[in-house]
Amino acid sequence: MFVHEFCGSWMEHPFLRARLLLEQPRDLERLLATTIRQVWIDTGKGADIAPGITPAEVSEPPCNETSPGAPARHTRTSVELLQARQIIGQARDVLKTMFKDVRLGRPLDLAASGLLVDEMAESIKRNPHALIGLARLKTADNYSYMHSIAVCALMIGLAHRMGLDEHQVHLAGIAGLLHDIGKSKVPLDVLNKPGALDAEEWVIMRSHPRWGYEILLPQGLDHAVTDACLHHHEKVDGTGYPDGLKQDDISLMARMTAVCDVYD
Repeated sequence: MFVHEFCGSWMEHPFLRARLLLEQPRDLERLLATTIRQVWIDTGKGADIAPGITPAEVSEPPCNETSPGAPARHTRTSVELLQARQIIGQARDVLKTMFKDVRLGRPLDLAASGLLVDEMAESIKRNPHALIGLARLKTADNYSYMHSIAVCALMIGLAHRMGLDEHQVHLAGIAGLLHDIGKSKVPLDVLNKPGALDAEEWVIMRSHPRWGYEILLPQGLDHAVTDACLHHHEKVDGTGYPDGLKQDDISLMARMTAVCDVYD
């Protein structure tokens, strides 16, 4: 296979080049001995596709596992991955702006959110692995934004899987993207604290669903979205917050958001 990109730091592998054709068994053994567990391959440059099969016919998840004994899974550096990266970059910028505007007391502009959700939904229709897989990759400094993007992508995928109509899929994506907007009012020293929160800090953190609801309520959004923001930390046994709702008192969209939030 032709390795197009290692899913990890350049310091984690012994190769001089970031892209190379694996031709010798010892090269594969060296790769398997590293801590890297995924790579992107380019089937157009590799010798791993059987004659008569074009790269366009290969449709698999966006990374190829290198775990010893794992079956080879063909993948391609596709247009969809590039588009997904662009969409995620745009979504990250939009969320950064929204969080900053809330902290500075500026009015919230949600115009770009709906367009982004529609673009994400179309990408997931074409290839669910590309955007959802990329959205779930996070670092400490972009965690809050990437988490919201990942929950948005998961919500769209879940809504499709449940057979909801296009309008409900759109609402699910909006709910996922905005579910944590209340965290923009959480003090940064609490939001970014590396250790466990103390009792006082936990009270502050648990206020974010209510704050998010108050931020979104004047925006004229569908009730399903604002309710999901308010109640995505409720639990069916009544031990959640902020209202201690039980069972069917928790709306479908709020339950979906809770599942996607915890899963991510």
